[in-house]
Amino acid sequence: MLNEFINDLKSSPYYNRLFTGHDVILISMYGSRPLDIVDSKSDYDLVVITSDFEEPVSPEEFLTYNGIKVHWYYKPLSSIIDARRKTHSYFGAMQLAFMTDDIILYENPAYARVVRFLKNRKDIIGRINAYNLINAKQGLIDSVLAEGTITEHNYTKFLYHLCYTSYYLYGEVPNKDFLIEIKRIGELPVRDEYKNLAVTRLTMLQNYKALNPFDIDSAVAMLDGEAQSLIQNL
Repeated sequence: MLNEFINDLKSSPYYNRLFTGHDVILISMYGSRPLDIVDSKSDYDLVVITSDFEEPVSPEEFLTYNGIKVHWYYKPLSSIIDARRKTHSYFGAMQLAFMTDDIILYENPAYARVVRFLKNRKDIIGRINAYNLINAKQGLIDSVLAEGTITEHNYTKFLYHLCYTSYYLYGEVPNKDFLIEIKRIGELPVRDEYKNLAVTRLTMLQNYKALNPFDIDSAVAMLDGEAQSLIQNL
């Protein structure tokens, strides 16, 4: 299904729009569809990684594919490494850890070494942004764990992001039925067993962070140095 979408998009007259005005390093699918956390509201999302220093402006326009919206988002290499830089799209940047060749639409041959760097370092980039997400949403985690349940004032899609992150960090196969349901908690009813599971997953996430300290800044500095060296030597 994803392969069909990718082939159809690349053969369409709209594909070249993704490159207009930007020095593109790589284009990949991301979001819920590559993760297979898909429901009737799931769009097709693309990340366009660029060499821009500043955060590029992503277009307001979108395409449709079989009636489903197709969005693309421009992200500079620096904010893929560390989403604290302007984007704050922690979950999106974390998903680089799941990037595989079959969901990549384009690799710029001029940036072959940078693309290889992203593929080789995708696990540490995923971990950096997993911890960024936990730190950014620590207040939500604390609120849920203090109450011991999910109450309405904590109904947010970030619960889905955090719960998925818990599966990622523990190396577990995600419970897709649970994640699909908790993802829409602000819009649709969620059964109590899944609210309880969300509390369990957030508890696990809190414990993981406590037992596995991670120096985000040092990891970012290391990757920044590698990336800058590769770009300077193109």
